[in-house]
Amino acid sequence: MKYLIYILILVVLTFSFFLWKKIQNNIKISLFKKLLSKNIRQTQYNTHLSLFHNIITDIISKFFIKASKKEQTKILKSLEDENIQTLLKFLQKKDLSLEYALKHILSFKANSKKIQKKKNRSSLLRLLSCIIHESNFSYSAIKNDLPGFFWSKRYRAIRNLLHARYLFFKTDLKNALKYALKASKTLKKERLNDELAYTYFMIGEIYRIAGEYDLAHMTFLCASKIYQTTNHIFGQNLILANLGINCTHAKRFKDAELYFNQALTSFRKNKDILHEAEILNQKALLLNIKSDPLKAYKTAQEALQKNKKIKNEQGLALSFQQMAIALYSIEKFNDSLKAAQEAKKRYLKQKNYQAYADSLDLLTQIYLKTGRIHRQKNH
Repeated sequence: MKYLIYILILVVLTFSFFLWKKIQNNIKISLFKKLLSKNIRQTQYNTHLSLFHNIITDIISKFFIKASKKEQTKILKSLEDENIQTLLKFLQKKDLSLEYALKHILSFKANSKKIQKKKNRSSLLRLLSCIIHESNFSYSAIKNDLPGFFWSKRYRAIRNLLHARYLFFKTDLKNALKYALKASKTLKKERLNDELAYTYFMIGEIYRIAGEYDLAHMTFLCASKIYQTTNHIFGQNLILANLGINCTHAKRFKDAELYFNQALTSFRKNKDILHEAEILNQKALLLNIKSDPLKAYKTAQEALQKNKKIKNEQGLALSFQQMAIALYSIEKFNDSLKAAQEAKKRYLKQKNYQAYADSLDLLTQIYLKTGRIHRQKNH
């Protein structure tokens, strides 16, 4: 009986020790996640990749808790001082793919060459390559490429979201909507708010393309509300811009102009030249639709200068196209021809065949108006 009591005490002490260690680890992980999220929030504006920061933070925390106490203390102290470099150096030793992912989220310069040299890419690396869809990694085979990694609900939700994006870019809107709605249910339960807002944004885009403008508007507003609660500035601006585009398609021009102006003010405040130029292009398109070619030309010209500054070829093509339409309306056909040819050349290079067809249509109108086709036939 005496030995039984000793054994019982030993079991209780052992259990208490491991329980205390677990509590300690949970407290450390919670503090680490909080500090890392704070650092991400402060530098996240210029990229929507930070929308996946919860998942990345989860993965990094697993490496953090396995580090020595000395390393953990050093990392936590540096994060408290808003210095991310210590963590990046730690990840560089542990897993290059994680360092690469975190740098992308923080809008730091990240080099993928070392990672791409790996012959047998891990499921973790494949996950990150899917999330960092703006990197040099191929954005494909998401559904079948990561079968074993997504054992938790939140990872499965992210897989569905990524697969929805993949289908969206493949223009399979029906199935993209199916996977996005499936992801949204789990993301809501898991309280992954930024990811949920981004999913609503994608659903809104699908509705807009399908011509369901009222549904798109409501969905965008849901996304905007979540971004406001999480104080995600880039997300809020992204939604304002797309509300403007949606209102343009729905022929609610006053609302469109209001949304564009709000987004433009915020993009300028945050010195986001890329998205400022995109909004200026959209405003030029709106002004052309409203038959205000002089303002449209001036706005497109401003967008053109900004797109040239950042070497944004897609933006340049749209700027030239809107300038060409405006110049055509004010009967400056020679200038319109030059701008349309610049747009056509860029659309073809980008393999944007729908826009290329539109530019050809405009060129045909210019040729007919100026009699160039007739003269060319005579030659």
